[in-house]
Amino acid sequence: MTYVDIINALELVWWPIVGLAIAWRSRTADLRWQRLGYISAGLLVWFGLSDGVELYTKAWWNPWWLLVWKGLCITGLVASVVIRFRWLQTRS
Repeated sequence: MTYVDIINALELVWWPIVGLAIAWRSRTADLRWQRLGYISAGLLVWFGLSDGVELYTKAWWNPWWLLVWKGLCITGLVASVVIRFRWLQTRS
């Protein structure tokens, strides 16, 4: 197992754990924060699963749909962060 394989294997476990922690934390929030938390959690779990496919294929860009999968997850996570900061700015 190469260094890159070890990192991908760790990410395969890490991102779903972070996603589940966010989902757990979000369950007591008000509705809009809860929704954003659950969406972010789901994206993190899916991103972690994509690392499992990457571990198998040995490339994040091949097959093409893996690149699209990762890109959609990252785009969704960035959008979640932007939405969160905008909500925090309007709150104060």
